[in-house]
Amino acid sequence: AFDWTDSYVVAFERSIKDAGAWSYMCSYNAVNNTPSCANNKLSSLAKDDWKMNGFIESDCDAVGDLVDAYNIAANDSEASTIALTIGRTDLDCGDTFYNGLLSDDSNQVSDDDLRTAFMNAMRPLFAIGLFDPDSYSSYSDDDAVTIMSQHQEAALDAARQSVVLLKNKDNVLPLDPDVDKKIALIGPLGFVREQLVGPVTIGPCPGSVPQAQGLLRGGYKEDYSCISTINETLKPAFASPGALNITDSSEALIDQAVALAKQADVVLFALGAGLETIDESNDLHNISLPGVQNKLVQK
Repeated sequence: AFDWTDSYVVAFERSIKDAGAWSYMCSYNAVNNTPSCANNKLSSLAKDDWKMNGFIESDCDAVGDLVDAYNIAANDSEASTIALTIGRTDLDCGDTFYNGLLSDDSNQVSDDDLRTAFMNAMRPLFAIGLFDPDSYSSYSDDDAVTIMSQHQEAALDAARQSVVLLKNKDNVLPLDPDVDKKIALIGPLGFVREQLVGPVTIGPCPGSVPQAQGLLRGGYKEDYSCISTINETLKPAFASPGALNITDSSEALIDQAVALAKQADVVLFALGAGLETIDESNDLHNISLPGVQNKLVQK
C-alpha cells in the first residue's frame, strides 16, 4: 500500500493537479484483481480525490476484455454497464459500448449515467474551443505547427534527461576526439529508424500523411523517413550491422563487422531488441539479445 501511494500513483496525481490533465486511459491490466476499466478505486482517485474535470477513456477493446479476458461480464451489455457505472469509464475505444448500449436494451445504464459520461467527454473539447466559430478562435493552422514544435522540443529534452549511463569503466566516456579519431559503429540498431521511436508512435514524421481539414501529420506506424539512424547521425569511420536485422540468426555479416572493428580506435555497439520482438501483446520471454547479437559481441 505504501509503495502504491508513495511512488506509483504520484506521477498520475501530479499530471492532474499540477499539469492539468483532462483525461486518463484505463488499461488492459488489473489492479488487485480488478480490471482497470471496471475499477472504481482508480476512477475515484482521478475524479473525486484529484478532481479531474474530464474523462476516462478505455484502451482499445479494454471494455470488451471484461467479457473476453476477465470473464466478469457475460456480454457487451453487462461489460458496458460495469465500465460506465462502476469503473466510471466515459469513452470506449472499441465497439463494446455501441453494441452494449445502442444495440442491446438489457443494459442497466441510466440516462443520467450516459449524460454524465457525455458531459465528461465533451467538456475538454468545449474548453479548447473546438466547437467555436472560426471568428472566435485565436489559433490557426500555423499555430498548430508552432505548438507541435514546442512539444517536440519538450519531448527531446525529456529524452535527453532520461538517458542513463549504467557504467563507465576506466572513464572511457566522454570520447576524446584527439585520441578516438576512428570510430566503428557495430550492430543492427545502428541502421534502423522505427526502433529508435518505439512500438506505439503517432505522427513521428509530420506532413507525411494527409489528414482531415487539410492538416498534415505522420500516420500511426506509417512513415519513419524523417528519423535519422545512428549511423547517419554519427557518421563513423567504419560501420557494419553485423546482422541482417535484429532477430537475424545468420552469422554471415559477423566477420565483416569484426574486420572493420579491428581498424578502429573505438568500437560502439548498437544492440538490443526492436519492433520484431517487442510490441503490444508481443513481449520478450528473456532479456538475452535476440538473433546473433551475443555472438557478434563475443567475436
